[in-house]
Amino acid sequence: MKLVKISVVWMILLALSGHAWAQGFGKPVDDGAGEYARKLIEFHRASVANLLKKVDIEPFAVSFYGWRALTIVRLPFNKYEGTHLTICRLALSVYDKELDEVLQTLATRPTSMTDFVEATPAEKSAVQKFVVQKYGGKYLTGLSAITAGDSQAAPEKKDEGAAWKYRLGAVLGELAGSVTKWFVFPNNAKYDEAISGYFASLDKLIREAPKDAPPELLTNLKQLAAFGSKKFFAPDERQQIGAALKQTLPTTIGFAKPLPKALEDFANAVEKANPAPAATKPAPPALTDTAKAKEVAAQYRQEGLAKYNSKMYDPAIDDFNRALALDADNPQIYANRGQALLEKGEVEKAIFDFTKAINLGGVTAEDYYYLNERARAYYKKGEKELALADLNMAIALNAKNAYGYYMRGFIYKNQGNAAQARIDFQAAVNLNPNFQAAKDELIKLGK
Repeated sequence: MKLVKISVVWMILLALSGHAWAQGFGKPVDDGAGEYARKLIEFHRASVANLLKKVDIEPFAVSFYGWRALTIVRLPFNKYEGTHLTICRLALSVYDKELDEVLQTLATRPTSMTDFVEATPAEKSAVQKFVVQKYGGKYLTGLSAITAGDSQAAPEKKDEGAAWKYRLGAVLGELAGSVTKWFVFPNNAKYDEAISGYFASLDKLIREAPKDAPPELLTNLKQLAAFGSKKFFAPDERQQIGAALKQTLPTTIGFAKPLPKALEDFANAVEKANPAPAATKPAPPALTDTAKAKEVAAQYRQEGLAKYNSKMYDPAIDDFNRALALDADNPQIYANRGQALLEKGEVEKAIFDFTKAINLGGVTAEDYYYLNERARAYYKKGEKELALADLNMAIALNAKNAYGYYMRGFIYKNQGNAAQARIDFQAAVNLNPNFQAAKDELIKLGK
């Protein structure tokens, strides 16, 4: 923390001296890592056969997310980057949960965009040992048994294809981690030059690609390698790089190869015997202890919320389903599942969940939040009068419901009732002076 405070002071001094870096943060670049994590989870959960194909994708995925996380934690990071550490944690947990606790702790440490914190030496070491020694040893040297502590074990035969996937994951992981941190360095030529080096290193990997490498992946890698000719990147070029990474990552799912016949027959037999096998969709444990059941449900809910915040809606819904199986009378879980369904466009299902949340235990003052959410769903469905009715009740239950006033004002505005809209937007601002969306609406109405 002392180093962070020194860094903040240094930033202030730079700002006073007119240094370009301290004039403000740049625009964040989306590298597609969140969407890729969602696709990996969905792919492996789709069938027993896909679950058995983890071995094909693991060398790249573990290397990519491991190196991405390591790149982020090497420097002080804020809440935005903490969210990206959550993405790394969720993706890595598909293959190996060793870093789960470390990354979860790191992800929750910063509290805001301006709160930059540091990983401890032990935390950095844990991430580095995981990605470099454990998996680098496994795929680059065949020394996984030795790095695990068995000094008498003979090295495994090195799999050249897996080694190539690991090296590619390392390059793209460090690139993606650097791109994620790019907003901190809007005008830093040395940082841009370092990123250029990752692009340049792709040329060698492309030349060494195994014969069975997905053609679409190689095409995208060549497009990324083309950026290696530059040493400094304008804001629009940064966004192009993010888009290119976002397009490249899903093509690595093409690493998954058809199973040998014996395994294919096994997978088919399991699917036939149990259409929802425990291996792909784990059932919640049978718990008779109500307190313990609620505790496990709360853990599932937190996992679901993390996935929801990373826009991984289907995996989030799976977790909320598991939570409800253990705690069926919890209105928060119904509301959370409703929010995920609403983001997916499944409005009717979302309305059902919000209604369930409202009705559980009878209507109470706390239900204003669920009424706000059901109003959002009704509005999305085009039923504005029902949305207004919910918002009227929500505001009646909680007169300090700033979002309720804002949402009601938004509907009034769209109905042409500018006077009532202005009153509600102003009420929202009075309750929450930092409510920028409400302020913007007031400006549009010509306050």
